[in-house]
This record gives sequence, C-alpha cells and structure tokens, in this order.
Amino acid sequence: MTPQDRRFALRMIPYGVHVVTALDASGGITATTAHWVTQTSFTPPLVAVALPPDGLVYAAVRETQKFALHMLGCEDAREAVTFQDGGPVMLEDGLLNGCGMSRAPSGLPLLHNAVAVVECAMLAVLEFGDHYTLVAEVTEAHVRLPPLERPDLMILHMRNLGETIFYGG
Repeated sequence: MTPQDRRFALRMIPYGVHVVTALDASGGITATTAHWVTQTSFTPPLVAVALPPDGLVYAAVRETQKFALHMLGCEDAREAVTFQDGGPVMLEDGLLNGCGMSRAPSGLPLLHNAVAVVECAMLAVLEFGDHYTLVAEVTEAHVRLPPLERPDLMILHMRNLGETIFYGG
C-alpha cells in the first residue's frame, strides 16, 4: 500500500457536510462543521460524529452530554464555511455568526437553514486518532423541508464545495 493509494481509496467515501451545535456548561453556544457523521443503529436511533478533541464543541458536548446535528441543504455552503474552524461564535440580534437560529425546548441552538436537525444525547466517546468519535442517541428530530425526493439527495455533500475539496487519506 502506498500513501497515494490509501488517500485515493479513502477519498471514495462520500461525506456530507453538517453543523454541530452545543451549549457549554455556562449556556454559551458553540458550533462547528462536521464531515464524519453516520447513523449506526435503528433501535435505538444512534449516530456517530467525529470531532477534534481540542475543539470548543467537543468540550461543550463532554460537559453537557448533548448536541444538535444539522443536515445542511444543497444550497447551504455558506453555513458550512461559516462554522468550519470551530472557533468562538458570535450571537448578535438572534443570529449565530450571521445565520438565523432559534432554540429548541432543550435550549440547544437550531439553525434555520438546516434541512433537518436531530438533537442527540451522548452515550459514549471513542478516544482514538486526531478526531474522537461521539456515539449518541437521537432524542428529537426537526424536519424543516418536506422530502421532495430521496432524503440523501437533499443534503450538502463535500463534492458540492468544489473540485479540489476532499477528506480522507
């Protein structure tokens, strides 16, 4: 196996573009873009999300044990880029980094432009590699747009961000 072959093979895995929002212990909002996301169980409904362990969102989720996972629509590249660095967010005039948001009954921030959002309760963390994998149960779902076609065709994918943007390898 060459590094080039490994990189090429791993880049064949399709990646969605999602935003994870969370509250820290003091109620402050954190947000980051996440690409490594998958459903892992139907009963109970479980998802796995990989986050860098040195990030603000990871720290907030570890403190509060909950987060919201946003499925961005095909036209929502702006939101993906807005939260890409996972740094501090700005809440001003009801906008999170300039994006419309509201609060779920749980208090979690929900982006208005997301096609759908699931609220999650963390169950376990796999602490391996440069991203740690959070395994969480879906506790609530908010569908913002009625499904007009295959649901997986409605979301933003990494390939929609440009010809030279890849993950994996």
